[in-house]
Amino acid sequence: MRVKKLLRIFLLTTIILMLVIIGLLAFYIYKAGEDARKQIVAEQAAPVETAVNVLDKSFPDPTKEDEINAILYLGESSEKRLLSGAFILNLNKDTKKLSFMYVPGDTKFEMSNDLYKSLAVSQTQIGQTVTTAYIYRYFKSENGLIAGTLMFNEYLGTDIEHYLYMPEEAVNAVFTKSDDGTFSLNANLYENMVNGDGSVMENIIDNNYKANYSDMSRAKLKRLCDEIGNINSQDITFSTIPGQQKNGGYFIDTDNAVMTLYGGSKE
Repeated sequence: MRVKKLLRIFLLTTIILMLVIIGLLAFYIYKAGEDARKQIVAEQAAPVETAVNVLDKSFPDPTKEDEINAILYLGESSEKRLLSGAFILNLNKDTKKLSFMYVPGDTKFEMSNDLYKSLAVSQTQIGQTVTTAYIYRYFKSENGLIAGTLMFNEYLGTDIEHYLYMPEEAVNAVFTKSDDGTFSLNANLYENMVNGDGSVMENIIDNNYKANYSDMSRAKLKRLCDEIGNINSQDITFSTIPGQQKNGGYFIDTDNAVMTLYGGSKE
């Protein structure tokens, strides 16, 4: 009898311990699952917030700046939202110097992981290595122009604070491209501006401007263009961003690009 009693006690104790262990395991499994669920929700929510903040960028007033850095996106096909390239523009109102650095359309550069994750939320088809020609096309709105500006700033270490998309018609009216691939301002347009006649440029702006093409208003863009008429032709320069053609694309030499843009290293 005593043996049976001890056996019953042993079995009961064992059952109780097993129930306790099962209960503890169930609790920890539930807690681990809940923590994992919360982490997934947090990870999914965080990039959305980052992307909105990244693209919700405020831009300074160009009419109040002594030096203006902007990127001009050169439209090649409005229908397909393709770019033939871009100009990085620097206008120094104090020294009255204006420079345009051309970035070929097949220029490729890579985003950092952080910027890529932020922008990929807005456009899942974007790759971490981007091609200039498709910057506008990656996105369904003017966010592509803002994102492109962020990409260039990150990759080159620049302080580009303005952007403007120029349809192909406007590009052909403002710039002249020679047979050797070099650019210049349209001679007739520049002559009119120097003579104080801004009507030609104003017509180009009026015929091509859309609010989602630029961070600058139509009026501020016209005032900015008026500054060009005050600059001597020898102080207006055009160049191509340093780099080399390889592997089916143009790759920027970032060190030399910074030297050309800023005349020295950029901290």
